[in-house]
Amino acid sequence: MEPDYLIPVALHLRFGSEIDIVLAEEDDRAYACIPIRAVWKFHFPYPFVTTKVHRTIACGTPLVDAERGAEGMAAILSALSKRRRITRSRALDLPQVSQDGPVFEALVKAAQMANLPFIMHDPFDRGLLRRRPEPGYEQLYNARLRHQLRRCRRRLAEQLGTEPVLVDRTDDPDAVDRYLRLEGSGYKAKIGAAMTTVAGEPEFFADMCRRFAAAGLLQVSALEAGEQTLAMLVSLRGHDGLFMFKIAHNESYARYGPGILLHVASMEHFHTATDANWIDTCAYRDNETLLRLYPDRRRTAWIFVPLSRNPLDRAAIHSFMALHPLHSWIYDKRHPQPSRSHPAPTAERSLTFDTDS
Repeated sequence: MEPDYLIPVALHLRFGSEIDIVLAEEDDRAYACIPIRAVWKFHFPYPFVTTKVHRTIACGTPLVDAERGAEGMAAILSALSKRRRITRSRALDLPQVSQDGPVFEALVKAAQMANLPFIMHDPFDRGLLRRRPEPGYEQLYNARLRHQLRRCRRRLAEQLGTEPVLVDRTDDPDAVDRYLRLEGSGYKAKIGAAMTTVAGEPEFFADMCRRFAAAGLLQVSALEAGEQTLAMLVSLRGHDGLFMFKIAHNESYARYGPGILLHVASMEHFHTATDANWIDTCAYRDNETLLRLYPDRRRTAWIFVPLSRNPLDRAAIHSFMALHPLHSWIYDKRHPQPSRSHPAPTAERSLTFDTDS
């Protein structure tokens, strides 16, 4: 929701001109803010206005003021309700909203203040890591997983002739291009998910990273062994935490779980090199790999607010929610992940899941 993210989206992506910013303010002070875009979601015959202005969304929690956030969001909901039309913007769609903390409470209260329904859909837990008093996060795992991690590191060192280590590439001017090349060389490119396969996304990514870096809010980590880049992770700082935004790994070494090894190394780097209090994996539902690696949880939900009390609007949203599993099944069939050409050895197979968040 931050300007350094939204401005590159608007500048470089094909639907950037469709984005509006809704701001609740009084006496030159802002109290709530969301980006919106009018869509017909998943070819469903119902017009939504959504805060999802990029094809992927890591965090959909609105920006609200700590003191009058509920009032600000109520003003926004009332304004959207007034501009509602029969064929446009009949409900507000808020994906990936954290249920932890005061913003969710402000949203619930805002809907009550605006006299509008509040519908929560598909809540799930995603992996989170909270700062511990001392480093040594690998000790949070059971003995079997620690053994597997050590074995993968040893096998990589044997293969490459040197130990894999985490390298901070935040200040490397070539880091963004290196990440794009790494992501574009793997399965994401084959299924059309890599940024290099989508018009405008490399430019968006480079611009966004440049802006966050200038503000001191970008972190780029790489797992490297000699001249080989095994995996890369791009994280964004937000308030007192880190959001994992993009991760990719070198599929030539997939059997050794380089993405997972980077996750584990990043936990130690998070503790010793930053003052952040948590890492949010920003993972999709049921990402078992990241739920296994990250011991804490953040509850996330999909929120719908019908912009009237018309029962037809609520019925349409419930119909959409009922059909959503079918939409997801169709999407998975259209975007299958290719199987690994070299399966991992049995002892390491549990580490070679898709580590993307």
